[in-house]
Amino acid sequence: LGHFADGKSTTLDVLCRGRELSPQGDGLKSTSAVPVSIEAARPEFAPEGMSEWAELRFKTESELKDELFDAFEMYLSDSETNVADSLKEFVNGDGNGTSRENFRERFDWKNAEHVGRVRTILQNEWTAYAGDKGFMATHHRQQLEALTIYLKYYETPEYKALVDKTIIPVSDVGQYVYFPKDWKDRAPERLDFDLTFQECAFAFLDYAVIHINSDILTQLNCRVTDCPGLGASAYDTAIARRALSRADGVWFVKKCDKQLGESTLGQIFELIRDNGRLERTGMALNLWKPHKRSIVDDPEKGRCLVNYCKDQLEKEGYKFPIFWCNARFAYLSALGKRKIEDGIAFTASERKWLMEIIDEDERDSSWSDEELWVEAAKAANLTAKVAEIKQIDEFNIDVVDLLWKHSNFAEALEIMAKIVLKQKGHAILIENGSKKAFDVLARYEHELQLAEDAASRDADKVANDLKCARQRMANFMQKAKDEEDKSRLWNSREDVMKG
Repeated sequence: LGHFADGKSTTLDVLCRGRELSPQGDGLKSTSAVPVSIEAARPEFAPEGMSEWAELRFKTESELKDELFDAFEMYLSDSETNVADSLKEFVNGDGNGTSRENFRERFDWKNAEHVGRVRTILQNEWTAYAGDKGFMATHHRQQLEALTIYLKYYETPEYKALVDKTIIPVSDVGQYVYFPKDWKDRAPERLDFDLTFQECAFAFLDYAVIHINSDILTQLNCRVTDCPGLGASAYDTAIARRALSRADGVWFVKKCDKQLGESTLGQIFELIRDNGRLERTGMALNLWKPHKRSIVDDPEKGRCLVNYCKDQLEKEGYKFPIFWCNARFAYLSALGKRKIEDGIAFTASERKWLMEIIDEDERDSSWSDEELWVEAAKAANLTAKVAEIKQIDEFNIDVVDLLWKHSNFAEALEIMAKIVLKQKGHAILIENGSKKAFDVLARYEHELQLAEDAASRDADKVANDLKCARQRMANFMQKAKDEEDKSRLWNSREDVMKG
């Protein structure tokens, strides 16, 4: 989570072992159309013939109805038009009121009369919008865009073919999660629009998960969702809210090129607090260039940057772990290590990223990948001013490791992993050094995740499996806690006997 251009995308690419899956370049991810998560690929769960893969999770029929209800809720309350009265009469037909649950139960996408009512309302909305495009709130217009797509393509042969694709190659993810490049000019503004189904397939997706081979993700041991840059649009903020509501931890990235008080941090923290995730937050101060405060406490300069920020935020009522990192150094290191270990050639977008670090007058397109990496590392250090890195003159694993050390990313990973593990109940097992128990719990958690994903598609069918999975996990956690209590009691008795 973070503001636009604060280093969030670079941080994600570091977790991907230097692979560009973030929205900053020509990677595999969408900029904002659909939430996309990444996690380490586990061979035991890999589809046949795939070492890396992606999962697509589509919105259920109930979720599509909920979006319809949210968009037209004003017609069910304030409006007094004939269309609104007709919709209210329909929803309240059994006398149970115009609740979300009642609408979800009564509305049928296959019923021509029901769809006709929706079509009439959408037509009225778009007609009003054409007359005065400034009157409609952006969020409501985006709701209407999605509903217009649903109305045209839901239950069509193209749609049915799409929802059968739940496991796809990583290279195919982009075609399902991207906005079309000319979306702003071609987004629906009437019922008859010219977008093909493939161009607006993202509207039916809830989220996508990419499973890739990354030792860093394996170390972090959790699923990471890259949220859009906050403040970019109402649509992006809505996606961030959805991701926050599901998160076990929040990694908030803040570039430290200005004083903390000069940004809109209060709004961000309120967003996190509103979603009940403030106690699960870790704040990374992205030090891509020296700050006027030092990294460690200094008698002459006073409190270091991290401790100073803690003091300032605690005065405002915010208390959570704060740490620093250099995302640029970390990405350079991850990219260099991947080149050494895998023997890969840098992609055009990776070379472009490296070139942009270097002063324009000093760039040379004829540089080899190794030469370009060294020049980029030198240029990055001109900004960071780390004395130990000044003597870089060749590309090797020692230099790659040196940049990783000065990125402080390993400490950042450790802090975030601790936050997530604490929320998942892992801490009690790890503190007791029980690797076997940890592995068992990890397996239970994966079973639980699979059950929850299935439940969203067919709640009735797997409700019992989900309940059983949760009960097994609860029983296991209780057993682990009982063992810990017994251990503490035994140690206490030994202390008494020794006394």
